[in-house]
Amino acid sequence: MPFQPTAHAAYCWSAILYLSAIPWEEPAGPVPVSTVATLESQILLVSNGCRQARADIHAMGHDRHYNPAYLVLLETFWNQAQVLMVGIAGKRTDSGVVRTAMSALGLLVGSVRDPFNMNIPFPLPVFPPTPPEPQFTPQPQWMQDMGTRLAGRMLCQVVMPGTHDSGTFPINHGSVISGEGDVPSWVDFVRALPLAGDIAGKIVANWARTQGLSIARQLEAGIRFLDFRVVENGSSNDFWLAHTMYGVSLADALSDLTKFMAAHPKEIIIINVAPKRVSSINSIDSLASKLIAGELGNRILPPSIGLGKDMKIYAPQSTIQSIWEADRQLIVIFEKLDQVDNAYKDAFWDSSNLNDYWPNTTDIKRLQDDLHGNLVARTTLDKLFVSQGVLTPNAKMIANGLAVGLAGPQSLYQLGQSVTPKVAQWSKTWAAEKLNLSIVMVDWFTVEQNFVPDLIALNQK
Repeated sequence: MPFQPTAHAAYCWSAILYLSAIPWEEPAGPVPVSTVATLESQILLVSNGCRQARADIHAMGHDRHYNPAYLVLLETFWNQAQVLMVGIAGKRTDSGVVRTAMSALGLLVGSVRDPFNMNIPFPLPVFPPTPPEPQFTPQPQWMQDMGTRLAGRMLCQVVMPGTHDSGTFPINHGSVISGEGDVPSWVDFVRALPLAGDIAGKIVANWARTQGLSIARQLEAGIRFLDFRVVENGSSNDFWLAHTMYGVSLADALSDLTKFMAAHPKEIIIINVAPKRVSSINSIDSLASKLIAGELGNRILPPSIGLGKDMKIYAPQSTIQSIWEADRQLIVIFEKLDQVDNAYKDAFWDSSNLNDYWPNTTDIKRLQDDLHGNLVARTTLDKLFVSQGVLTPNAKMIANGLAVGLAGPQSLYQLGQSVTPKVAQWSKTWAAEKLNLSIVMVDWFTVEQNFVPDLIALNQK
């Protein structure tokens, strides 16, 4: 019979994962009783799990299957936990004592590592199934099809579906982490886990991939706002779109854009270019030059065209008809535009033209309240306006998904399954309230097949 980790060992592993992700904040004064109670309960659960796991492993004769370091760790964890419990007892409002206990617990959890790849057989996390092939109803020329209904509207009034971290669709467990400047703090948590082989890569990839379709197919589906998080790839000396891991190359993304626009010249597309890890001014200029090169550059709508009395100004308040008459269709908003050489910068819109507030929360109710509050506060139509309908995972959320017995999403796909349909419904409600809804950006838009058509339909009202 193949070896299976004991139930207590599995629980112990889960509890360690959970504890290592708890963002304990150092108390500034008296510690709330609830905080101390939570600390005590977590220490007790893990310590009991460790001790029972050690006993089970020995009783079942499984010692040989476990690295000796793990067996010692279980015993040490239990012993140290008892010391922590005694230290806290009777001193529940002493911030110094509680702070020391938290620190000791952090050091203890931090020791659960396998830096020498000794293949400690911890119970492995159960990975979610691979997301199914995305399904969508093609909407390749919805702007053209709306014709006169859309023509008189200002650009900042048009309701557009958008994608968050649009270039992440190729990410998989073999993808490379994209490096400093683009890597969230939870990656350090995953890297610290005693995982062998490509397991850590699978975990990171599950939380790095935000979309299931290529840029070309997103545009075909009706997406008109793209989020380009750009990093340099040192190994290829080129630019890539990324989110924690390298996604698609910038060259391939721009190629998809160019081909789509050639086939659909009345579809207006907005891309927000955010250089997250671009090392120098020369590199930023190189990035800018690639964006305006070739036929793509001929489709870019700059803030102004012409000179003197013939100059025409384009801004968020420009009508769709005026943009069609300019025979341009791509608006590039460039973060850090002040660092771009004058030879290139005139082609791009400054990020001051875009309001794209990031709620940065794991809580669905706060996300709803923040997005609604921002729309209520949007009383002047002088900027492009993005509602970021995404939750932002942290280490605790990811640990909940890995740990046995804790309910939580195991990937951004699963998170999108719960969030994106809600954002779609909220959007219809807010439009009915006569709020100035504009660009709505989500992860995994294909999990809600009505997301794109429902948003497009709001332009009919």
